[in-house]
Amino acid sequence: MIIKIGYAFLYQEIYVSVPFLYNPITMNIGAYLMPLINGLASRISGFPQTDQNVVDAKGLYPGDNICRAYSPHAVWHEEAGNGFLEMMFLADTIYGVLGKAIEERDSLIE
Repeated sequence: MIIKIGYAFLYQEIYVSVPFLYNPITMNIGAYLMPLINGLASRISGFPQTDQNVVDAKGLYPGDNICRAYSPHAVWHEEAGNGFLEMMFLADTIYGVLGKAIEERDSLIE
C-alpha cells in the first residue's frame, strides 16, 4: 500500500512538485514502471488482487495507455486508486483479526 501510494504522490503535481518527472521521456518511463511497481507491491502485501488489469495497468479506462504516458494527473489518479484498494484490503484483514480477538475475549467474559 505504501509503495503504491508513494508512487502515486510522485505524480501529484500540486503537492509534490518534481518537474523533471513530467517531461515526455520520464512520463513514458514512469508509465512503463507502473506494472512492475504494482506487481512488486502486490507480491509484498500478499493480498489477492480482484483484477489483474489493475496490477498490469492495462485496460482500466478508455485511453489509459495514452493518458498515462503524458499526464502526471492520470498516473496520480490510477496509482492512488490502486493504493487505496490495497488500503481497503489491509483494513479488512485488520478488522478480521481484531473481530476474532474481540469475539474470543467476549466469550471468555461471559
